[in-house]
Amino acid sequence: MRFISQWTKFMDMPEAARREKMTDEAWRKELKTKTGYVPAKVKFAWTGGEEGAKYRIEIRRLPDGKVFYSGKTRQTEIELDNFEIARTYEWSVKVGKTEKAVKGTFRTEDRAPRFVRLEGIPNMRDLGGRVGLGGKRVKQGMIYRSAGLNNNANKYYKPDEILKLHKEGKLLESVPEQSREAAAKVKKYLDEGKKEKADLTHLVKKWCPGADRLNDKTRAFAKQQFGIKTDLDLRTDRECYGMTGSPLGPDVKWAHIPSSGYGAMHSDGGKKPFTQCFKLFLDEANYPIDFHCIAGADRTGSLAYILNGLLGVSDAELLLDWEITAFNNPNPRFAHKDRYDHLVAGFQKLPGATTAEKVANYVKSVGFTDADIEKFRAIMLEK
Repeated sequence: MRFISQWTKFMDMPEAARREKMTDEAWRKELKTKTGYVPAKVKFAWTGGEEGAKYRIEIRRLPDGKVFYSGKTRQTEIELDNFEIARTYEWSVKVGKTEKAVKGTFRTEDRAPRFVRLEGIPNMRDLGGRVGLGGKRVKQGMIYRSAGLNNNANKYYKPDEILKLHKEGKLLESVPEQSREAAAKVKKYLDEGKKEKADLTHLVKKWCPGADRLNDKTRAFAKQQFGIKTDLDLRTDRECYGMTGSPLGPDVKWAHIPSSGYGAMHSDGGKKPFTQCFKLFLDEANYPIDFHCIAGADRTGSLAYILNGLLGVSDAELLLDWEITAFNNPNPRFAHKDRYDHLVAGFQKLPGATTAEKVANYVKSVGFTDADIEKFRAIMLEK
């Protein structure tokens, strides 16, 4: 699969080279249009059955024997994905009603991130898989990070529409009340002839509940494959306008906690929502959890840094986890200098010899205890 070589090649580059690539607009666009952002499928094929026979296929994770897949087919091959990384699986095939099975085993590559496929949801991957404190691996299948499960609750004007309304003197009266302050800023710059400073891409024409990115089939698949119990939505009230629950369905807990990102995580406005978020991760009943903003890049990336940092994931892997979003986000402004570096700089000011210690001090500064931190680590680190 082409995308495997692309992101592997990127991750093998020295950090300085990756930073340079991230500001290359043409390279970023190529990643978005030509590079896949989903896991490679594994083909299972067999011979020796009778024509028209029905085969029963089962795949179990080892050593615990948890069923990963169970199904029937009249074909002599199937393709599956979403396997955990660095994991051994056993697969078996039975013909018809016979109980005799042909078995085999395979092991997946030990390289994070663990990309996962949920049709309609971009930028989705497992937070787990990397090695943390004491050489223990962060558990997979517990915390997922993704883009939004539905679109933001708004419809935007096109730049040409904004310029036309401004020329006609109708800009302020043509936006809903919630957008009037933003429209006034755009008008001010256009009045002054400073078009380059006016934000012509984020002026809301209409506020309405965001369109669903899931359908009945993908909703059912998400619950069966990932078992998500909590949908942690980091978006603003406006982005979630009209929402009353999770797009995954009423049986999934929707925790709506408008959050900040990057340097703002160290402000009072960033610490307060983080406190609410972290409480969710201390309750085992909430797992598995999927957390997201709209793109799964900034607010999501900042929370992912703290969670994995607290688990002892290395600085190099923390950086890569953030950078990998570039494969889904073609905007060259999503780069280190104005985003990731501000997040890291705030933590570097805190006491501690390692990033794990610095992040732990951050978590304790907002009211949590050493016991809380150890509980989270016990939940998320393999024994």
